Amino acid sequence: MATNYYYRLFIAVVKYYLEPLAPLCYFIGMERKNDIIESQLMSRKQVLEYLKISPATLTKLMKSRAFPFIKFEKSRRGKVLFKKSDIDAFLESKIVR
Repeated sequence: MATNYYYRLFIAVVKYYLEPLAPLCYFIGMERKNDIIESQLMSRKQVLEYLKISPATLTKLMKSRAFPFIKFEKSRRGKVLFKKSDIDAFLESKIVR
């Protein structure tokens, strides 16, 4: 259950730093300030669905540091979060022109 504690701690810290953006959130029509936080952070499962890849492929990408991620615990089963903007930047870099 320590993972849940670290997740809540992280969200509290992010909320603290995003508090000055509250008027901007209101201006662009967001109902809650949490929407900006929750829309930017993705769990491992959400990334798998978003990229349509297998868990093994995601693990390979994480080991090769293809995109940054946030890990709350040192253990193998620690909570991992990804920023949607980092995932989108990774996809942009893979476009063949």
